[in-house]
Amino acid sequence: MDEYIDIVSENGDQTGKVALKSEAHKNGWFHNTIHLWLFTRQGEILLQQRSHKKAIYRYFGMYRLLAILTPANL
Repeated sequence: MDEYIDIVSENGDQTGKVALKSEAHKNGWFHNTIHLWLFTRQGEILLQQRSHKKAIYRYFGMYRLLAILTPANL
């Protein structure tokens, strides 16, 4: 799902620009994200494996955190 996100500078400062997430990724523009790390009581990190159908081909089958969100998802 594509969504509009705020574009930030390399230092994380707001630029006032908004773009589709796909455009930001394609152009290498910075945007804020939130990484949520979940641990079991045994100290294991919970991960999920990306779908092989994921639109960003270079990440097929890779493991990642359970939730990586842009502020627009909140």
